[in-house]
Parts: sequence; structure tokens; C-alpha cells
Amino acid sequence: MDFGQWLMAMGRVRGLCCVLVLLSLAGGVRAVELSGTGTENDPYRIGSVAEWAIFATTPAYWVAETYTVLAADIDFASANATEAIGLSEETSFAGTFDGRGYTLIRYGMAYDNPGSNDGVFSTVSGCVKNLRLERAILQSSVTDNAGILAGTVAPAGKIINCHVTDCVVSAPYSSMVGGLVGNCKGVMVGCSARKTSDATGAQGVVAGTFGVGGLVGGSDGNSAVIAQSWATVAVGSESGQYVGGFAGILG
Repeated sequence: MDFGQWLMAMGRVRGLCCVLVLLSLAGGVRAVELSGTGTENDPYRIGSVAEWAIFATTPAYWVAETYTVLAADIDFASANATEAIGLSEETSFAGTFDGRGYTLIRYGMAYDNPGSNDGVFSTVSGCVKNLRLERAILQSSVTDNAGILAGTVAPAGKIINCHVTDCVVSAPYSSMVGGLVGNCKGVMVGCSARKTSDATGAQGVVAGTFGVGGLVGGSDGNSAVIAQSWATVAVGSESGQYVGGFAGILG
């Protein structure tokens, strides 16, 4: 093959690569993927801030019958998250996330725009289990349903063996505010929100306006089940309406 033929061949290869890239973008194929295939036997694995960012911004990882696990403790150094996972009940987190006992440390969340369902997971309709959060911070302006782990647990959602320690929820003009979950319509079992003797400043404090609880802001009595769970955080409210050390409102 002479030089001219080689150039023509390379041009065809480059053209093919461009077509593949365009097709990938058009079809929503993930440009950067987590390790694993997302099955129960080979779950997606997260072990770094960068890998968490991929998971948190890619809805393909949130769908039903997908499995994701935490593979290590991750320290976010209070870097603010830009999006919650599972943005609404229509696009909720419907998969299974297993923290495997690992901890998200100094996970920072700041939401300035009025809205609803603020937390690491915005809305959970699947299952989040065996996850710990330490010294996480949630700051929100005017919202409905705010909690460190999840804003809302949908009727089909489950939170199992999840714990927050020395975390801050500051949502002074908001309703349904909890240390772990804002509004629970599903199942919470074996969970806690606690303040330790090592807490400083506002750590271990939950603040809201209406329906404020140490563990959960409020629950739907028609579908919610909360069992074997507890809270030892400090709770404050602007209005003093429906405030409790464990829950603000139990429907």
C-alpha cells in the first residue's frame, strides 16, 4: 500500500469512527461507564468521587432491575452535589443500591431554587440499603420533602439499614424535613440518625418549618412502614408546628 492509499484508508476509518460517535450520542450510550454489568451477580461498582459523579448524573443506572454497590468509603470533602439522584416520582431511583456498609463522608448538597425532594436520592421507588453517611450537609431554601438520604421514599420504595451520623439538614423555610428522609410513603427498617459527642457546630441538627423530625419529616399512614429505627439528633423549627425528635408527622 502506497502513502496515498494509506491516507484514503485512514480517512475511511476516521469517518467510521465519527459515525459511531454520533450514533452513540444519538442513542444515549454512556461515554464513560462504571465497571460491572448491573446484574445482581455483577453489579455496577462505585469506589471514587469520579465514579459517583457518573452514577449520579446518568439515569440509565437508576432504572428497575439494575444493581449498584459501593466498593469503598468515599470522602467528598464537602463538594456540593449539583443534582439529586432520581429527580421525581416519574424518574425516581428504581434500582437497588447496596452500600455494603461503606460510608459517604462530607457529602455536600446545596439547593437554592424552590422545588421538592432534596437529598442524595431525590425520590426512591427501588431499594437503598446498607449505606452510611457521615458529616453530610444539606442546605435548601424553600422545598417540600428534604432529608440527607432521600427527599421522598415512594410507596414501592425501601430504605434498609441506612444510617446518618453528625449530619446537617438546614431547610428553614421547608416542610417535611427529616434527618434521614423527608417524606416516607414506603418502608424504612433498621435506620438511624444520630449526633455523637464528636459533633461540632450545627452537626447533628435538623431544621425546617413544618413537619420536622429527627429521622423522618413525615409519613403516609396508608402505605408507610417504619420499624426498628431511631434518632438522637437535635431538631428545630421556625414555626414549631408538627415537630418531633423521631418524626414530625406520622400519618
